[in-house]
Amino acid sequence: MASLGLCKQLSRRSTFLSRCQSNFATRRSSPLDEERQIQEGIKDGVARRNLSKILIANRGEIACRIIRTARKMGISTVAVYSDPDKESLHVDMADEAFRIGPASTNESYLNEKKIIQAALTSGAHGIHPGYGFLSQSPEFAQLCADNGVTFIGPSPRAISDMGIKSTSKTLMEKAGVPIIQGYHGDDQSVGRLKAEAKKIGFPVMIKAFRGGGGKVWQTD
Repeated sequence: MASLGLCKQLSRRSTFLSRCQSNFATRRSSPLDEERQIQEGIKDGVARRNLSKILIANRGEIACRIIRTARKMGISTVAVYSDPDKESLHVDMADEAFRIGPASTNESYLNEKKIIQAALTSGAHGIHPGYGFLSQSPEFAQLCADNGVTFIGPSPRAISDMGIKSTSKTLMEKAGVPIIQGYHGDDQSVGRLKAEAKKIGFPVMIKAFRGGGGKVWQTD
C-alpha cells in the first residue's frame, strides 16, 4: 500500500524541505529537555499506578538517562542486558540487572517474553522502553497490560494507529490538523494510483504506509 503526496513544483518542495530542516534544527532537544521528557513520561505512569520500581527495556545512554531521572524521583531501577553489554554503564547504574540473552537483539532486547519475565521476577511495576527497540510495538504494550505491568508510553491502540501512516493521516485530518494532501485510500490498484497522481499533479512522491528507517526522499 502506498501513499501519494502533493508536490507541485520542485522549487516549492525544496523550500518545504528547507523549512522542515530549519524547524528540526531549532527544535532539537538538549539533554536537559530529553531528561524533562523522560521525567514527564515517568510521572504520567506514576499518576496512573504506584511505580516504585521500573525496568528499562533498553541499553546504553538511553537507559542511563532514564535511570538518572528515576533515581532523582526516588524510583528503583532494573536494567536488562545482552552478553556483550554485561559490563555496560547502565548495568552498573541500575539497582538490579538481568541477563536477557546473547548479542542478537532479536534474542535479547527485542525478546518480549524475556523482558516481561525479568520485570515479573524483579517485581518491577512498570517498563520504560526508551527509544527504538520495543517502544513502538503495540503488541509489547499489550503484553505488558496482560501481565499487570505498566507500559510507560502510549496505549497499544495509539501506537498502532500512529504506526500506520494512512491511518494516522486520516485521524489527523479528522482532528483538523493540517496535512499534505494526497491519496491514501484502500484501493491501491495501478489504475487508481495513476488517476490519483493525475489529480494531484506531478511530480508526486510514493511512500510506504508502514515502516521507517529514516529514508530520505531525493530527486535524481
